[in-house]
Amino acid sequence: LFIKIMLFKHSVILTLFLYSVSGKLTDMETTMIDALHSEKFALYFDELVRHNNDEMLLLIENLEDLHTSFEIIWERTRNKFIIKTTKFKGHIHVDLPKNRTNLESILVQFEQYNRVTVITLDVDCVTHGQLIIPHRLAQYFGKNSKLKITKDQKYLLTIVDNPGNIRSNCESGDPMMAQEPIAANNDLTPTIRGDIPIIHDCDDNVLLKSISQLIALIKKLQEELEAQRTETATLRQILENCDLCRPGEKH
Repeated sequence: LFIKIMLFKHSVILTLFLYSVSGKLTDMETTMIDALHSEKFALYFDELVRHNNDEMLLLIENLEDLHTSFEIIWERTRNKFIIKTTKFKGHIHVDLPKNRTNLESILVQFEQYNRVTVITLDVDCVTHGQLIIPHRLAQYFGKNSKLKITKDQKYLLTIVDNPGNIRSNCESGDPMMAQEPIAANNDLTPTIRGDIPIIHDCDDNVLLKSISQLIALIKKLQEELEAQRTETATLRQILENCDLCRPGEKH
């Protein structure tokens, strides 16, 4: 494990180079566990080179429970970004030019709520989509869990506790300027704010798309309700005009 400290605008950034998982990773494990138990954090992958078709960006395993893990996969052949947990697997489609060999950065933002985790994917400062995991990542990793963390040695990984600043500084050409470290010795236990996630720093296009989908869904429900009312009225009229259906009458 190599640890590099970088200073940007008076902020200290803890950047983790993982060349092996065989040595002691106490500092990294502590930082990662604090992040997994925080309300909001991000994983920032830098110095990316397309040298394989399908590539695992990060694998976090709980050595105290071999069936518990969290994995991030960049499936290049089908332009899929895959998130896998013990009970969930989902993907976000990323449409990139085939002749593009390098990526500048991948930012994976996490917002944890009472029963869900919202994941937002940015590739080279462009938001490509979101996933909602129906549980919290924190439930799989205890505060004292022993982790095994595997990452490609060619990638630079930074754990960030204020991902909103990275997105707001993308236009400056150096998104790393806004990164801040996860404070391992601070209490980062999230405040529970209910089951419905509040998505911060939401891209305007994503918000407009969500609103349009909601309006279309409401319109569809209204049409179905009106159709049911029409069917009910028709059925009532048939019953009222049905001589055989009237009680007490013999035919």
